Amino acid sequence: MAQGGKIRMILTFIILIVILIGLTYALINVDPQNILASNLIWTLLVFMIGVLLIPTIWFGRLTDVVGLAGIVTILITSMVGLAGYYYGDQIITFNWDEYLNYALWFLIAVIIIGPFLIKNPKQMMNFYLVISIISLVIFVLLLLSNHKKLKEDSVKCIDGKVIPNYPLESYSLFIKIINIFQDLVRILGTMNSRK
Repeated sequence: MAQGGKIRMILTFIILIVILIGLTYALINVDPQNILASNLIWTLLVFMIGVLLIPTIWFGRLTDVVGLAGIVTILITSMVGLAGYYYGDQIITFNWDEYLNYALWFLIAVIIIGPFLIKNPKQMMNFYLVISIISLVIFVLLLLSNHKKLKEDSVKCIDGKVIPNYPLESYSLFIKIINIFQDLVRILGTMNSRK
């Protein structure tokens, strides 16, 4: 890929990340009782993520791994969800979300800088494979923590201490599941293309 193409790709990625962060910030800070605004922001976020998912699905179809990645995503999501909900207190003994979020920001920085340092296509494939494996681990752990938090929040909602923000809660789950799916497509697709 030419240097100009890499720069355009990176700039597009950065712009989309900034828009996603802006919409996510808006969803976090909107009043949960403002149903119209929170659901509109949620819809925009889901639509944008759906559009961003097109290249992943295209790559997955080219490498014939979309179905397998979907099945593995469902299995991982189900097992991690049950573990987080029923055993979250025993597994998560400290607030690891902060450290995982730092790791995620560091990973984003590596994704932005990495393509400028790698010249060889084989090294680029290895780079994205390693990034995808690390990202998969981070999002599985975040999903585990998310289910523990959902259980804790559900008790507060029953007591009336907290007004539930269903769009924010569902988006939080959705973004983690989508990232797990994307990582699996990249991992399985890269491994499949090497055969």
